Amino acid sequence: MARERTAEDLVQDVRQRAGMEGPQDDFCSDPEILEYLNQELAELRGHLRMNEGQPHQRLSKDISVQAGITLYDLPQDFWELLSVEAIIGGLRRMLQPFMENERAALVNGPYFASIVSPLYRIANNQIEFLPAQQTFTVTIRYVPPQPRLRLGQNPPDKVEGYNGYEIAAVYGAVASVQQKEQTDPTFYEGRKQRVLAYIDRLAAQRDAGRPERVQDVTGALNMGPFGFGWF
Repeated sequence: MARERTAEDLVQDVRQRAGMEGPQDDFCSDPEILEYLNQELAELRGHLRMNEGQPHQRLSKDISVQAGITLYDLPQDFWELLSVEAIIGGLRRMLQPFMENERAALVNGPYFASIVSPLYRIANNQIEFLPAQQTFTVTIRYVPPQPRLRLGQNPPDKVEGYNGYEIAAVYGAVASVQQKEQTDPTFYEGRKQRVLAYIDRLAAQRDAGRPERVQDVTGALNMGPFGFGWF
């Protein structure tokens, strides 16, 4: 990746900006600084996720759905769902979620179970498919969380900074260090906010010529002439 930085790089960056790079300076240990960084990187990841258009990170997993089985484990690094795509009868379909109060009716199964697409719902660390009357394959596409960086790894743990976004986490960690030593963290808190504002302006522009479209969340655009949703 173009802007990768290691855990050691980031800790050293914090030390230099906080004026704590001397070998005698043990006011904050490297593991403590890394903990500040991990917290800041998680906050940065959430900020980027809220403001991005097309995702900066996307993973996928295939799940073999069997008739009669409703619950399937999500990937261990699952955070947010992007889409659920099924292959049923040789055709690809995008599945839609069901609401909790629709569960009982779906357990009974649709009248035309062989042609109506099943629905899904996320709960805890599992995904549920109803009605459970068909065998098919689904591909879930999802966003992973920000992993925790560790020191002393071989190869080293790294974070992708994209276009310098990681510096917001560095500034935030420096402010935490300064807060601990009871010096004024205002400057670096302000620098962090400036970078976050910069991310707000850029994050949604990954495909600027084709911005994201507004989605019809009511389902009205998918209704057939008799009030039934298209499959």
